[in-house]
Amino acid sequence: MKTYKHDFEKFDLATIRLTERERMVYLRFLWHLYIHEEPIPKERDELVYISWCDDQDMINKVLKLYFDEIEEGYTHSYVRKQLNKSQAMRKRMSGVAKASWDKLSNKGSEFWESLPTHKDYKHKKSPNLLILMFNRKNIDVKKLIAFSKSYFKSNTDPKYWKSPAKIVEEHLQDPDYRYGTEKINNYTKGVK
Repeated sequence: MKTYKHDFEKFDLATIRLTERERMVYLRFLWHLYIHEEPIPKERDELVYISWCDDQDMINKVLKLYFDEIEEGYTHSYVRKQLNKSQAMRKRMSGVAKASWDKLSNKGSEFWESLPTHKDYKHKKSPNLLILMFNRKNIDVKKLIAFSKSYFKSNTDPKYWKSPAKIVEEHLQDPDYRYGTEKINNYTKGVK
């Protein structure tokens, strides 16, 4: 876990009878649990290394007061709850991300494959910017492909081509707009 919410009032209340050095030992053990997401090992050398304290009585006091001893080592009930919440959130978010990619692959892969594969087209690296657009908008992919083809046909230099996300935005603003000769022919006929 990269971050955690440190409640100063609860921490002060919980550690009010500890010295400053004991508080630091307690904090280092908590940080170890949050960082490694596994119990604190029972080996004396490991405990000294984690706590930066060589006073075994102080380490034992902190462990006895605040931590639960299990077969693998020492755990903390509150930290365990927080880690379980964090792991559940990560699992849920990975499912959301996968569903988004699946949705794009179903709806936007046809558009993504229709884009030019020219090596100088610097924007065709990742379709992840299109996920939100395809999820939020009801996009007619066939019209979008026709729109993008007219754009790439009228603009021949790949260095100045717009990104796929910009093309989709432009298409959503005016789906009947066309580039190049198609645009001129439509305007002369009175069609926008």
